[in-house]
Amino acid sequence: DIVELEKDILDFNRYNEGVNLTANLTAGTQPGTTDIQLTAHENIPFHVVGIMDNAGRYQTGRLRGGAMIYADSLFHNRDRLSLGSYFSGGAISPFADYNFPINKKDGRIGFMYSSTFAKIKWGPLEPLDLKSKSYIYSLYYSQPLVRKPGFELKSYAGLNYKRARTSILDDWMDLGVDEITSADVAFNIRKDTKHGIWYANQGVSLAVPIFDSQSSYVKINGGAIRLHDFSHGVIGQLKANYQVIPNNKHIPYLDQFQTGGLATVRGYSEGILMGKNGYYTSAELMFPLMPREITSPRSGEKVPFVGKYVKGAVFADHAGVFPNTSEDIYGGSYFLMSLGMGLRVQLPGDLSARLYWGYPLINNAYEADRKYGRFHFELTLEPNLDALLRHRSTAPAAPRVEAEYNYDDVRHYDYFQDGSGGAL
Repeated sequence: DIVELEKDILDFNRYNEGVNLTANLTAGTQPGTTDIQLTAHENIPFHVVGIMDNAGRYQTGRLRGGAMIYADSLFHNRDRLSLGSYFSGGAISPFADYNFPINKKDGRIGFMYSSTFAKIKWGPLEPLDLKSKSYIYSLYYSQPLVRKPGFELKSYAGLNYKRARTSILDDWMDLGVDEITSADVAFNIRKDTKHGIWYANQGVSLAVPIFDSQSSYVKINGGAIRLHDFSHGVIGQLKANYQVIPNNKHIPYLDQFQTGGLATVRGYSEGILMGKNGYYTSAELMFPLMPREITSPRSGEKVPFVGKYVKGAVFADHAGVFPNTSEDIYGGSYFLMSLGMGLRVQLPGDLSARLYWGYPLINNAYEADRKYGRFHFELTLEPNLDALLRHRSTAPAAPRVEAEYNYDDVRHYDYFQDGSGGAL
């Protein structure tokens, strides 16, 4: 069935990055028959990413660096692998993820590992030699349920084991061990509209007391993102996220809601508030600072200008966190709010940057390092290995349309679902 084959090829090309299928009809070897030749054109399946930001905590080092390598098709079966780690003065956070398809609808089974090994290097607790080790292991299954042009619905189910241990005096004394065993179910939606994109997710997690009697609760969380094109290069972004755990038990910090910093409320220290229930909202408007192109006085041709690579931004962030009554140390300081400005940069050399200055509007009592304004940044370098090898080749280069990353059309702005680098 030619129509069904065409649909399958279009779906494959739409949802598999780095590879493109083409089909050609040729005369068959037998009279009156037609053969179909399928050809796969695959880019280099390996990618390298470097990241630097100041999204760490003061006690373990605000300045962080990180590196990740990932493969689109490790064993030539569209199986994906990513490996990487973050580093700071007092912490290292390695992570890994491997998943592979199990059906032609891109259903995938995967395994994820992440951990953090931290030691207090600065602040009043430094003499105690306070250390923490945390691990998260997840076995998961993801399955697209609906895939249409302009709309996608995906499901996710996972089993998790989380463990965190805290000690002082060079591991001589344990302060506690938390163990969480849980099962997750979640749904993710993407909806393209005439002037933008909607993203939404909703999840439920059931913690079961297998290794720890306190691991018994239900966690409900979700969020939404709206990217809107106001035309003339002006892009709006709205974000909201929440978490609710409907009980008054002790909840291990691995499952608590954290706000403050680059990914949530800019202008405050990273993770300043933490509790079992919470929410945050953010509104950001991005706009061109200069023209995207100008006319060359010599040739009269249009040439790229600063506006092609740099956008200005203004934002407003707000969050609230509500801990257990018995663990409430915030003294009524449950809210954060800030205004700010910044730059979004996408340079031709595969370097992107987010630079923000946030101004707190609420004087939170738990902010030990109070400042009138706080600078946040994230730099990401992802070299295009295909382009680098093409430049080294002596063979004539095939005509190619270079990808744009700063389109006025908001539907090319997927990378604005950023959050902090830790989301990798």
